[in-house]
Amino acid sequence: MKINARGLIVDNSDKWIYDTFGMDCIVPADFDNAIESGEDLEIDINSNGGSVNAGSEIYTKLRAYKGKVTINITGLAASSASVIAMAGDQVNISPVGRIMIHNTTSGGVGDYHDMNKISDILKKANESLANAYESKTGISRDEILDMMDKETWLTADRAVELGFADSIMSGKNQEPELVASLGSPLPKAVIAKFKDLMDENEGLKKHASSVKFNIDETMLRNALDDAIKKYQESSKPKNQGFRAFLF
Repeated sequence: MKINARGLIVDNSDKWIYDTFGMDCIVPADFDNAIESGEDLEIDINSNGGSVNAGSEIYTKLRAYKGKVTINITGLAASSASVIAMAGDQVNISPVGRIMIHNTTSGGVGDYHDMNKISDILKKANESLANAYESKTGISRDEILDMMDKETWLTADRAVELGFADSIMSGKNQEPELVASLGSPLPKAVIAKFKDLMDENEGLKKHASSVKFNIDETMLRNALDDAIKKYQESSKPKNQGFRAFLF
């Protein structure tokens, strides 16, 4: 069974907003039906990465799958997407494909105690994710962590040489698109604001009697743009700990 894994890796609960705007995304639930089929899986990956937790869940599901898992890196497998790629029994990479590994990142606020705690959590997250690379390549843990610390980009030839991939794909199996989606996941505050607008719209449509009121797609898009701007311009956030890990 073929699975196209393109775009940012996000949590299942956030998929709806990416679908609303026709934006590519990858969520753990995308793999459930394929896994239940019991067929061998062929997964085309072209992703800039995203959520550590979502990527780790996908990796774990694929590693535990009893059928054969073939990974084709058709463009970019960066960050969390590179972890998913390591779950393949056979990992193929396009001649123009790339793999990128680096340290886990997270935004956070608070005093120096909070920052020290976040730093410790991020270091442990790096060590956990290094397991995927170490298991696939046989490279030592220290070397893997050093590569992550330096942010390492691998060409197809170098990826095969180091064991991150098993073979280079032939030209007929390539896809012309190099990178399907770049950028950061939508902030949770923006998603929540947009959901509130949609709920409000549904409520107005149900209770409106004499006056017909409906927010069309253009208005929703404008509202989302406004919410993003306000989020980016906000100052001095309250102490909320650390945000979701991105990788």
